[in-house]
Amino acid sequence: MKFRSLTNEELHALEDDLKAFLIVNGIDGPEWEKINKSEPQKAVRLVELFSDTVLEKAYSNIHYLEFRSLSTCI
Repeated sequence: MKFRSLTNEELHALEDDLKAFLIVNGIDGPEWEKINKSEPQKAVRLVELFSDTVLEKAYSNIHYLEFRSLSTCI
């Protein structure tokens, strides 16, 4: 895993994207439910792969970071 795993809240917000990701990888709804129940580690790996894909795209769009602290804002 290159980045962190998305939180449940983030996954819920990206539910349609996760479904599309799973379909592209040959996993439909019933199969996803089966994987979640019978092979939870495989489901976690798929979510980690999806998380890496999403975060890679998001991080690649960041051009700079700005650090602000209490001492720099006064």
